[in-house]
Amino acid sequence: GKELSAQIRCGGDILKESKILSASYNHYLKHLFVLPLHHIFGFIAVFLWYSFFNTTFVFPESLSPEKIQEACLITEPTIIFAVPLFWETIAQKISNTVQARKIEKKFKKGIKFSLNVQKAFGLRGSKFARNKIFNDYIDDILGRSIQLGITGGAVISKSTLEIINGIGYPLCNGYGSTEIGITSFANPNNVKTRLSGAIGKPFKAFKYEIEPKGNNVNELKVFGEPTFHASFINGEWIINSHKEAIHTCDSIKYKNKNYFLDGRIDEVYINKNGENCNLAEKEADIYINYSLDTVLMLDKDNTLNLLVSYPKDVYDWEKYLGMKKFLSQKIYSSLEIKNIYITTLQFPKASHFKYKRKEIKNMFENQKDQFSIFNLDDYKNSVNLLKVNDSIVEKIISIFKEVCPNIEVKNDSDFFSNLGGNSITYFSLVEKIHEKFKVVLNLEDHLYRTPIEFAKAIQEELKIWRFS
Repeated sequence: GKELSAQIRCGGDILKESKILSASYNHYLKHLFVLPLHHIFGFIAVFLWYSFFNTTFVFPESLSPEKIQEACLITEPTIIFAVPLFWETIAQKISNTVQARKIEKKFKKGIKFSLNVQKAFGLRGSKFARNKIFNDYIDDILGRSIQLGITGGAVISKSTLEIINGIGYPLCNGYGSTEIGITSFANPNNVKTRLSGAIGKPFKAFKYEIEPKGNNVNELKVFGEPTFHASFINGEWIINSHKEAIHTCDSIKYKNKNYFLDGRIDEVYINKNGENCNLAEKEADIYINYSLDTVLMLDKDNTLNLLVSYPKDVYDWEKYLGMKKFLSQKIYSSLEIKNIYITTLQFPKASHFKYKRKEIKNMFENQKDQFSIFNLDDYKNSVNLLKVNDSIVEKIISIFKEVCPNIEVKNDSDFFSNLGGNSITYFSLVEKIHEKFKVVLNLEDHLYRTPIEFAKAIQEELKIWRFS
């Protein structure tokens, strides 16, 4: 309990640093609960910190975007703590809407104007952005009540920070892990700090040290009483003395009196100019711009490959050519991708939020026969449509279109790869299908991705078949 009590005391540092939170404690504070309690971020930064201060917790009915939005509009929460994928999903939804309405230039001007207003007027500028500049759109996102968002647990892309802060939701970055708890977060009062992606200075209970690892890579080491109590090694509990550093395996930079996360050491790529490139951040940019589940993987010879989790029914070759151009020119400048590998395998995740990079690397090295250098014709010829009940397929397609508006849906369209879906919007799709057909599909053994796959599973449950 000593370590957890020390974590709770860190909440006082947040109140001293954040004008938003300290002001909120003088009246009513509502926290939207989108993180599971078994997640360290959810348990400490949400539950422990705020249950101590009489916070009201708002639990959405489910984690589907519709239910989260509904909870925001009905209950008007003031704070959201969430991992980067949550915010990147919001940013992607905004980007898709902007493209569908063909208002890209207008939106960019609005974001630029909003950020300038926030630089001049601080937090009042954020409120002005929500209620005036983006007044016509804000209720279709998370409503007007959000006063602060904090993210952590992985690298968040600069484009996501720009979009979320630009529309008027103050979003800043923080740092922590299961072993050390929550150790810092950036001061949210300054929009420049929020946009920089800085993780902030450590709370008083912690100390940061930087250990050079060579090739311009530096590992963050953390000291502090709130770190883990004990570790279980070879059948024996080893008590943590709190005197030795915790090696985080995270690459860090220190500049302008602030700390910046480069990502996991195995996620940092040294480009031709000798600069560090964070692979996770680039993957997030691909996700926002192309709605693709990708992992950038280094070969043993330090060449970079792009791994794409994609089904067999690939039709959009131009999309891939555009993505490769985007990678080599827009994101990386001097960085080049050696090969794009495609696989029908699903990339393992530690949760709904993070990829297990080591497992994916082992998968790539040990199951090379499951990865192919992308070839359009090979995948076109391998499409195999099942003979299923047409009416069921049509109903499922209509549900797909509800969740993925403004995108053409075919009976073999993959929800993730073709339609831009992700683990969060998938909740909404499954919920609507269960409600429509009054069945509950088993998603533990198989993840259904296309209307055909859903139709087959539903037919097996309902015992309806089309004989031909």
